[in-house]
Amino acid sequence: MSDRERFHRGLLDLITRPGVVEIVVALHHHDGSATLTQLEAAGVAQPVTLLRSLAAAGQVRRCDGGTWDTEPSRETKFALTAAGHGLANTLGEIENWGREHLSTTSGPDWWQHMRNRG
Repeated sequence: MSDRERFHRGLLDLITRPGVVEIVVALHHHDGSATLTQLEAAGVAQPVTLLRSLAAAGQVRRCDGGTWDTEPSRETKFALTAAGHGLANTLGEIENWGREHLSTTSGPDWWQHMRNRG
């Protein structure tokens, strides 16, 4: 497998994990940063593990400068990095493309297929 194929596989594995896109979108809707409490209020259940994965991929960071080895407090803020803002914008473009080019019945099936792929 080439480096490019590994990158694409890693990216798809990341963004199709349940809750990852929701975190990126929630952070984007909170002007790029939000607390753990705000993320959970946006419907992201147990976001800490997903935040760690997004941080490892360079998409988010802790605003308190704390380590990822400790459990964050409910008020710890997390922010999109420049790459994370790019990902959020790209997801918005994909959503717009989907509205324009996919019928309303094929959109959810396509997204469910992506999320369930193995």
